Amino acid sequence: MEQTDALRERSSGAGQTRGGFGVDYKIRVRRGEALLSFLMDHGRFGPPGMLGGRDGAPNEVIVSRQGGDYVAPHLSKDEDIRVGAGDAITVRTPGGGGYGDPWQRDPVLVARDAARGYITADDASADYGVVLTAADPPALDRHATDQFRRQGRR
Repeated sequence: MEQTDALRERSSGAGQTRGGFGVDYKIRVRRGEALLSFLMDHGRFGPPGMLGGRDGAPNEVIVSRQGGDYVAPHLSKDEDIRVGAGDAITVRTPGGGGYGDPWQRDPVLVARDAARGYITADDASADYGVVLTAADPPALDRHATDQFRRQGRR
């Protein structure tokens, strides 16, 4: 089997303290056959946010077979799924729920997350009330953020 993995971007719940990121990983069957079973939580709803924080992203499992993709009816629980050479299993683990009002998060931290590709500029604005420049990587526009946050709280 062959495996690749990375942080799951945009999976954390927004909050004054944002939730942690889930992980994306893919396993590909290189030869032979196997039976796949998985039993995970948060298939329908992500981990909940607290005290105004937003929920993290839910779990996702996709089995890519020669005949097309298979998604379990329960989304994160299934057993005895037959896979063969060339098939791939993609798992996207849930992100953690955020804690506290996202608009209270330090704008510098939000800009850092966007610069690292963890969230988009649209996420920064919609979820955190933070305005970023169009530069690559995006940077904090402190004046526009202060103005946006004042207008958004009215």
